[in-house]
Order: sequence, then structure tokens, then C-alpha cells
Amino acid sequence: MRFFLLWGLLLWGAATVMFRLLGQYLLNPQALFPSLFTFVLAVPLIAACTFPAYRLRQLTGQQTLAASILTALPGMVLDIITVTYHDTFFPNLSDEMIPLFSAWLLWAYALILLSGIPGMLKKPKAA
Repeated sequence: MRFFLLWGLLLWGAATVMFRLLGQYLLNPQALFPSLFTFVLAVPLIAACTFPAYRLRQLTGQQTLAASILTALPGMVLDIITVTYHDTFFPNLSDEMIPLFSAWLLWAYALILLSGIPGMLKKPKAA
């Protein structure tokens, strides 16, 4: 399961760099379409980052839920720091963009956590 902690750390790093470079274009409260598109795009991106990893590691049942928690956890902890000190980490995001950015983070982490539920709902194959 250490793989998923590291995977979550890598995903957090990639998202942090993306928002550091492009956040002002992706989450502008005055531009509804780009912001909405960023929220919608998170769904297939997170699915592409989670479901194949679960299959690759051949997870079943509650293992997928544990993996989703371990994937989300590093970013959730580290984003406490990045959002608190957003002026340092995201100087490209204005103060009025931070609530939208924070909402996107909650959305993304919720999607990661939800990605672990389908594996729990599958019935184990009979041997």
C-alpha cells in the first residue's frame, strides 16, 4: 500500500505545479466556463489516475477503499500548508480565486475517495 501513498504524493505534486503555472486561467471567478471546465475535467483525469492503478495492483474489495484513502491523504495534508500560505505557493492566484481553488481541491479529493467505493461493491469471484 506504500505505492498509493507515493502515487498520491506524485499526483499532488503534478496538480500543484499545474495550478502554479496555469491556475489563474483555470480558476477565474469572473470566467465561468474555464472554471466549470476545470471541475468537469477533474472527473476523467482522476478516474484515469486511480482505476488503472487499482487494476495494476490487482486490488479487490476493501483494498480499493484503502488505496483511495492512501492516495488522497498526502495531498490533503500538504494542501493544508499550500492553501494557508497560498501567497507563497500560488502567487498567480488572487485572494478572490482561493475559495474556488479550495473548492476544487475538496472536489478532487472527494473524487479520489469515491473512486475506492466501486471496488468495495464488487462481489468477490468464487474460487
